Amino acid sequence: MLKTLGRETKGFRLVSVLTPIFMIAEVIMEMIIPKLMASIIDNGVTPGNMQMIVAALFGLLFGILGAVAGSHAATGFARNLRRAMFRNIQTFSFANIDKYSTAGLVTRMTTDVTNIQNAYQMLLRMSIRAPASMIVALIMSFAVSWQASIWSLLSCWAARSSLL
Repeated sequence: MLKTLGRETKGFRLVSVLTPIFMIAEVIMEMIIPKLMASIIDNGVTPGNMQMIVAALFGLLFGILGAVAGSHAATGFARNLRRAMFRNIQTFSFANIDKYSTAGLVTRMTTDVTNIQNAYQMLLRMSIRAPASMIVALIMSFAVSWQASIWSLLSCWAARSSLL
């Protein structure tokens, strides 16, 4: 089934790959901002220091690009999926047409494909963003204090172990 669905990404694979890249870049920019804020608190505001504004603007830019690319990939995927379903329905015999109601086929081509489209968009965006946020936050915490990071990792591991 995944192979069949994967074929329908044809023509939209580039934006499907760019979406996670933009999401990772956005996460990196979001995680750099607290470090820049700490620098401002420690050293004060210096004239011409625009690093935080630049990081925020790049984070915004990558967020917008990720959303646009993800939406484009998901809508293209849904379009290709509907087209493939329509072509398949056109090959049905009269017995199959009598077996499946027109209303049921229309529902499949609209509601079900829309649900798959939304799932694909969330897969492109959130399944990459959440682990990337955890990894970049872990890297940033090690950059601030590796001792505190070790204690955080141990407490997360202990909490995970107690839930299992």
